[in-house]
Amino acid sequence: MANFSLYFPSLLIHEGGYVDHPSDKGGATNLGITLKTWIENGYDKDGDGDIDKEDLKKITKADAEKIAKKLYWDKVKGDQIRSQSVAEIIFDWAYNSGVITTIKKVQESLCIAPDGVIGPVTIAAINAQPPKSLFDLLKIRREKFYKDIVFNHPSQRVFLQGWLNRLEAIKFKN
Repeated sequence: MANFSLYFPSLLIHEGGYVDHPSDKGGATNLGITLKTWIENGYDKDGDGDIDKEDLKKITKADAEKIAKKLYWDKVKGDQIRSQSVAEIIFDWAYNSGVITTIKKVQESLCIAPDGVIGPVTIAAINAQPPKSLFDLLKIRREKFYKDIVFNHPSQRVFLQGWLNRLEAIKFKN
């Protein structure tokens, strides 16, 4: 079965530190954690009585690891996916683009009615596929997903090459 700890360091390479790009629809992020996610799942790190961008700037890799595991890896049921590489591409997509959207895209790729929840049917379908074939299919679908974002929202073009570089960096291993 796949192991979160094997991929988390690679995830951080893609995420980097604090960014508040004016065109990013997710708003301010640090280590891939949005301010909205930190407000909902974090705490007042600077002790000033509120949770804001200043707190987000102070999050650590350990903070990001806890959130990534709980809100993304566990939601895509990474521990139940046999192929490490398949789990990684699904988890990374969820972390980068949202859990429900990613799960629906995976389900569509598997010809399962997309409900946005990975349950026993979706896990069985994921694990029944030849891992390399599924990985390659998800990679193609994810590239199309990014290009569709830019087509529908041209202001997001500034992020396309970074998204594609991130996707290209994810390689099939097993």
